[in-house]
Amino acid sequence: MDPVSFTLLHGNESQRFSLRPGEDDCVTIGRDPNCDLPVNLSGVSRNHAELRLCERRGEYRVAIVDLSSNATGLKAPDGSVTHLEPNVATEVPEGTWVVLPMKIKASGQDATDLRMAFAIEMEPKKVKEVRPKVATATATESGSLAALLRNHEDLELKEKHLKAREEKERQKQLEKEKEREKERERLREMQKEWELEREEEKEKENVKQRKSDSEGGNRGNREKKDRQRDRRDRGRDDRDDRRDD
Repeated sequence: MDPVSFTLLHGNESQRFSLRPGEDDCVTIGRDPNCDLPVNLSGVSRNHAELRLCERRGEYRVAIVDLSSNATGLKAPDGSVTHLEPNVATEVPEGTWVVLPMKIKASGQDATDLRMAFAIEMEPKKVKEVRPKVATATATESGSLAALLRNHEDLELKEKHLKAREEKERQKQLEKEKEREKERERLREMQKEWELEREEEKEKENVKQRKSDSEGGNRGNREKKDRQRDRRDRGRDDRDDRRDD
């Protein structure tokens, strides 16, 4: 059986993989550099997840199996996130982002810097061109010229049907390509939204840090003024004591 090919889209990068149906084949994801898709993030397990093929209505799709301790999630186009059940193959619908890891430790870093997300784009199945075998006949074999003519008409009819089927398949592929282009555009928009959310989170952290620094500076100024006032008060007390003596 022909292999099934798909592309992983993450950030501005893409990687193409192929899996053969019916075989114990998979794409490994994890912190281990020997993984097919290495992810160098502290919360990602060495062997975090696997991508495998699953069959649905006669078509093969990509499913993900979570093998980690920090969980893996699927982010739908509406923004909702589902945590995957460990060690269970879950189909990844087109337009959905795989997010890993889901559990992260509080470290002061932006959450988007501690996670990795990617989408899966399936490649179209190639349509094999099938042409009927041309039957050859001679007057000797058919026994008459009429048999040869009928055979010729049958071949023309089969050729006509074949061309019609090929045109139908071509139109079908064109429609699928249009749908895939729309899907790619939607994925690009989702990636822009993801990056925008990341920038907004960073800006919030910067504002929070500047506010904290400002408050710390104000406290320092007040403490400095208090110390200066204490020194002036002590100086006046010393001068009063000397006059009394």
